Amino acid sequence: MGASYVILTVGIVASLVALGIVIAKNRVLRGRWRWLPLGLLAAQFPIFIVAGAIGDGIGSENITDGLGLALTGVGWTLLGYAIARTPRNTLATR
Repeated sequence: MGASYVILTVGIVASLVALGIVIAKNRVLRGRWRWLPLGLLAAQFPIFIVAGAIGDGIGSENITDGLGLALTGVGWTLLGYAIARTPRNTLATR
C-alpha cells in the first residue's frame, strides 16, 4: 500500500468526521437524521469486515468489493434521503 493511498484515506475519513460533527452540532438535519453522517462513517468498518468475511467464505474478492460498495451506497442513499426531506429554510438558516 502506497503512501498516497494512506494519505488520501486519512483525508477522506477526517473530512467525513468534520462534516458529520458540523451537521450534528448545527442540527442541519432534523431529529435522529443528524447523526447519520457520523453513523455511516462508524459503520464503514463493520461493513467492510462483514463483506470481507462473506467474500472469504465464498472465495471471491469481487463479492467482497461489491458487497462493501453496495452496503456503503445504501448508507449514502439514506443520507441523501435525509437531506432531501429537510426543508430548504432549515438548511439555509443554520
